[in-house]
Amino acid sequence: MNPNQPQPGQPQTPPQNGGYPPQPGAAQTGAQNQPNQYVQPQSYSTAAPQNPYAQTPPQQQQAPANWYTPAPKPTDSKPSSVDDYLQSSRPQTQDPAAGQTINGQYAVDYLGGIAPSAPSNTISIAGFNLTKKMLAIIGGGMAALTLAMVLIFAQPPAEGPTTLDESSLYASYIDTQDILSSSDTSTKHLSSSQLRSFNGSFQAFLTNSASQMEEPLTDSGIDPNPLKSAAKKPPYHDEDMAHNLNEARLLDTYDRVYAREVDFKMQTMHATIQRIRQSNSRESMQEYLNSTQESLETLQEALENYLNSSS
Repeated sequence: MNPNQPQPGQPQTPPQNGGYPPQPGAAQTGAQNQPNQYVQPQSYSTAAPQNPYAQTPPQQQQAPANWYTPAPKPTDSKPSSVDDYLQSSRPQTQDPAAGQTINGQYAVDYLGGIAPSAPSNTISIAGFNLTKKMLAIIGGGMAALTLAMVLIFAQPPAEGPTTLDESSLYASYIDTQDILSSSDTSTKHLSSSQLRSFNGSFQAFLTNSASQMEEPLTDSGIDPNPLKSAAKKPPYHDEDMAHNLNEARLLDTYDRVYAREVDFKMQTMHATIQRIRQSNSRESMQEYLNSTQESLETLQEALENYLNSSS
């Protein structure tokens, strides 16, 4: 019995020759060297059968050249999820971070440069900045001044005598003489003989001065006739003097009040003469003023003496 032959009931051991029948040369060589043993055959591998349904591993693609830019795939812009789609569909607000530059400028400076400037409330005129309120005030003032000038020049000239200094002085002569001759304010109520003497000289001065002034008035273009009646009315009539003399008569203080009122009246006449001297250069008026001023100053000196002696 061959010891290498499998016995019944034992598993068969595959031959060590790889499943191929023993080669004649190899068996003999082995038999010569080692009796009763098989020569170890050279190992080999059997190629596994290929599965026709197996996927071929992808080959590594060659990198494109630097000058070539591949076209984007249609699926590149496809969102990967619903959240990504919703996020991409929302409007994006650009908020430049601090220090970011736009067109070579910082974001804050750039946005401030393109933002519309606030409307200005000032207007520059001839180098002066004027607000709208100031312009409204100036415009209103000019409109009011223009209206006032139109009304002034549109009025017709007033009839009757004017209120020039010449007219005022002439009317004062007539009005003062009329007050001192009135029954309520008559100088017959004077108790001082010195004042009665002065009063006669003063009334003569009033009459002569009014008469002598008529020719210079005419030369100055002023008609004295309307002034004779206008002297007894405002603005020429001295209502305060008439009231004070009448009240002094009732209070038995006529002498003192008369001296005070006449002294004030002569001071007013003297001041008016000085103004006429400066404004009216006509020869006839200047000659009249010289003579009248001399007579008036003489009367003022006489009254001053009475006031000093009675005080």
